Amino acid sequence: MTNLVVTAIAGRESITARTLVELRDRGGALDANVKRTLFWTSLSPPPTVAGWRPLWLPQKPRVARDEVWWLLRDLQIRDPYADLILVEDDVEPCRNLIPYLEQWRTPPGAAFTTFFNGRRLEEGLHPALAPDGRGFWFSQCLKLPASFLARAAATDVNAGRYSCGQDVALGVVAHDAGLGVWYHPSLVQHVGHQSTIPGQTLTGKRAPACDFVGAEFDALSML
Repeated sequence: MTNLVVTAIAGRESITARTLVELRDRGGALDANVKRTLFWTSLSPPPTVAGWRPLWLPQKPRVARDEVWWLLRDLQIRDPYADLILVEDDVEPCRNLIPYLEQWRTPPGAAFTTFFNGRRLEEGLHPALAPDGRGFWFSQCLKLPASFLARAAATDVNAGRYSCGQDVALGVVAHDAGLGVWYHPSLVQHVGHQSTIPGQTLTGKRAPACDFVGAEFDALSML
């Protein structure tokens, strides 16, 4: 069974709750064969939203990359053969997003698929470090196959070349494996403006995605 995990931290409780409800209802999470988890990093307990199981990392949020890697290693121990749908807590999903993602299989040559095309690249396979060499950006909505999860979980992200965000670190792991990233038309829209990196925002050309299909688009029509 595929794992669906929404990542969140304290201070954004209303945003997190809204996203969980939208993923559950319009996004069709209850209709997909997935395990629904809220991954919550905070000293305070996670919010309670019907239909979601909390996974609480009781510490002050520090580096999102390290927290995501804690999650990947935890999943690798508990559920090593499951794919992962990884979603950030500040997105707007299209209709039936999760049933579609559950059925999606990352094409050959790609380590994983992104369903938020913030880089404005053409649909299809692209180098994991991107044409400009800056790295893979945005982890709003990804599907990571179990085989890639195992590789990523075994990677020491404390090494110097991984001193970056979780999105870039995932791209480096893919690049080192000789794999690219598959860019799917955007099935989620980034609706947040506050980064998980203290003091940074996500405005201007970094967000939103210009090719978002729209909240009422039915993803299952693409099958």
